[in-house]
Amino acid sequence: MEDRDEILLEVARLIWRRKITIAEFYEVLGVDLDDVQHSDPNNVVTELAGIFTGWHNPPPQT
Repeated sequence: MEDRDEILLEVARLIWRRKITIAEFYEVLGVDLDDVQHSDPNNVVTELAGIFTGWHNPPPQT
């Protein structure tokens, strides 16, 4: 993916602007750094998929 570097920079900027640690960022993503094998990042992937779906299907404006 040619946009990979730009995406990584945007994520790094987000972490820096929010003044959170890398560990806190991974925790939000559902990754337990102490027990990576039992982490469940599927929840955040599902949430993101729902957000993206919503962006592509905005509610009708009244």
